[in-house]
Amino acid sequence: MSAMQGEKFLMSFKQWTVPVYYADASTPRQTVRLTENWGASELRNVPVPPNAKPDPSADAHLSIVDRSTGCVYDFWGAKGGGGGLSASWGNAIPTNSNGVYPGGLGSRGSGFSAAAGIVTADELRRGVINHALVFAYPQTKSGGPVAPATKSDGQSGGGNALPEGARLRLDPSLNLKTLGLNKYELTIATAMQKYGMILGDTSGGFTIYAQHPQSVPGAFTGLLPDDTWVDLTKIPTDRLQVMKLPAQSSNKSFVVGNRCNGW
Repeated sequence: MSAMQGEKFLMSFKQWTVPVYYADASTPRQTVRLTENWGASELRNVPVPPNAKPDPSADAHLSIVDRSTGCVYDFWGAKGGGGGLSASWGNAIPTNSNGVYPGGLGSRGSGFSAAAGIVTADELRRGVINHALVFAYPQTKSGGPVAPATKSDGQSGGGNALPEGARLRLDPSLNLKTLGLNKYELTIATAMQKYGMILGDTSGGFTIYAQHPQSVPGAFTGLLPDDTWVDLTKIPTDRLQVMKLPAQSSNKSFVVGNRCNGW
């Protein structure tokens, strides 16, 4: 895709990504106050591990997967942590769902769970990613999302703009073994070729996401460079293909209750 050629392809690793913590039945629970007036003022019975803290960047994302209940809690603008958590917004969704908030009010611009589509240390260690990746891009199209996204913060009308929810794939005819990729680059490129990547948010650059290492201390050692952003420019983004786009849909968002958020 020619529009991507001017954008350096990176993976957010230590900033502007998502710390994903894991909880179980023994994890202390609290009520998390939500300060945005978007239809709910709190999330109750949220398991918050004592070491949980949000990403240090301005979006302050934080996700918590409760393995005992099968729920994932997603927060944007999070403050505090195990000693007392609040957030600009938060929501929760079952882990056996498709990872998309049907009313659009997740913690990403697209309505996706922030824990969806990220790269984990376990996947890099195995050398296999069995899902589509979520990516962010500066030129997100105005006019609403396309499925599977349910919301959009896109404001661009330029010819290179893509609607949130757009799926791209790396050309399946490309022989990845000829590119001189290292193990993590090959693992990521293979997932991009097999499952594709879905536009999930507006950003200042062209990035995919790794699980923030602060939530899994030491897990990425030896798997990724110890950098804030991981360079992926050896993956040829000029060979990305935009899959057929559904029609853009309404950008109206609303709260939808489920067994995890209790609304």
